[in-house]
Amino acid sequence: MTAFTPYHTLAIIGTGLIGASIAHAVRARGGAENIHLYDADPEVRKRAEAVLPGQVFGRIEDAVTAADCVILCTPVGCLASVTAQIAPHLRPGCTLSDVGSVKAAVIDAVGPHMP
Repeated sequence: MTAFTPYHTLAIIGTGLIGASIAHAVRARGGAENIHLYDADPEVRKRAEAVLPGQVFGRIEDAVTAADCVILCTPVGCLASVTAQIAPHLRPGCTLSDVGSVKAAVIDAVGPHMP
């Protein structure tokens, strides 16, 4: 019996507590073959390289280009800007999710940018 890996490449945007926890859980449970990480703060990216599983990218578009799934782990107030940046670089059929708890605001911020 072969193991099932849900995603070839998972991108996590935002490597704070929630994003880092997701990265560790995905690696531990085999949820993706590759984990791509991005954070807007260069110092946070530097720390992420030292402690998180996956490849840290310096440009957000490079982190998402090959992803089958992207999880947005940024403050809800940043979602419109982040989504506008990544939308042109998402693969067809890519799953986009977020960890925000305010769904109406997320849909309003993300929806206009999605293909």
